[in-house]
Amino acid sequence: MSDPRRFRLNFSGLTALVMHNPASMLLPAQDKGRDKLAWEQAHIMEATYRAADGELILPAAAIRKMLISACRFITDKPKGNFKSFGPLMEATLFIEEDARLSVTSDKIVPYVAIVNLTPSKGPKGPRGPRCRPMIPIPWHAETTAILIDDAVTAAHFAKIADVGGRLCGLLDGRTVGFGRCEITVAPTD
Repeated sequence: MSDPRRFRLNFSGLTALVMHNPASMLLPAQDKGRDKLAWEQAHIMEATYRAADGELILPAAAIRKMLISACRFITDKPKGNFKSFGPLMEATLFIEEDARLSVTSDKIVPYVAIVNLTPSKGPKGPRGPRCRPMIPIPWHAETTAILIDDAVTAAHFAKIADVGGRLCGLLDGRTVGFGRCEITVAPTD
């Protein structure tokens, strides 16, 4: 086992970011009235990911999840009896802090999508509009990651981050192409 290695991760947006912070669902129940879309547009900031001081962030957990998910696209095999870098990344990767976005909340625009309003009913559930906060490009963010073992080399970590940013994306709306970014990895030691 080696000493922990620290890396600076820089994110540059290729597509817009869509947010839907599930913590907003923990707020006390409110009457949304007859026009739920209008209510969501008026309360759009409640669905953003923000630090305690109000700045917009990319949560560390979302970054870590994206990097682990990216391992399925890497065809290189790690040393040892592993078939994928996924288990190694899960065991050795720590994101030190949430990445603060370079944009302010006044750059948020509403993104309206037609979605299944009752997912429990499956694909035949009723459909309707929902509004989510969207950050258009350009956006940038930065954070620090630690690998606590040398099982993942710096070159492989950079490759995983690059693939994760371009093919997996961050936050919500990833499946329809939102949250894609270029990620550069630089050792800080």
